Amino acid sequence: MNIMIKMTVYTTCILTLVLGLLLTMNYFKFENILTDVTTSRFAVINKNLEFSLSRETNLGLALEELQFADTLLKRAKEADPAIREI
Repeated sequence: MNIMIKMTVYTTCILTLVLGLLLTMNYFKFENILTDVTTSRFAVINKNLEFSLSRETNLGLALEELQFADTLLKRAKEADPAIREI
């Protein structure tokens, strides 16, 4: 076999391997960024709910007595359609 053909085959194999590794690394980086964005969106909604509910419970009301809690949960569900159940 000619040396030029061997070098071409080896170079092609190495380039294919490198491109495959880069593609895999970019995929996992995208998944990580997507997870972080989703987590931060839910964190904002949770903080708003926590602040509102803690303000009501600091007044001495039990969770069962809060009528405002249902409207808070409905508003949180409407604010982000990704929330299915809280």
